[in-house]
Amino acid sequence: LYIDGILIGKLAHVVPSTLDNGNMTLIIGDHFEGSIDQLAISPMPKSKQQILWDATVAVYYPLDGHDNAWLLDYGPNVVNASSASVQPVSG
Repeated sequence: LYIDGILIGKLAHVVPSTLDNGNMTLIIGDHFEGSIDQLAISPMPKSKQQILWDATVAVYYPLDGHDNAWLLDYGPNVVNASSASVQPVSG
């Protein structure tokens, strides 16, 4: 568990759900008081640069793509754009 990019804990456990739908319950911390403004679960550890990217980049539209690739957001929020009556110019 990281708070403001600082590792404060490494333990979490998964408790089998009593439901038949296969969901699991993830317990983070013990006797936590406060609020969480962002929660992300990553399948692998992230570097400081990756955490900074996720925390500061709102959208990222690379303009060197092909076809309509320039409308796709490659940032952490995946806010794809749309266009109408646009004539792309290369060069």
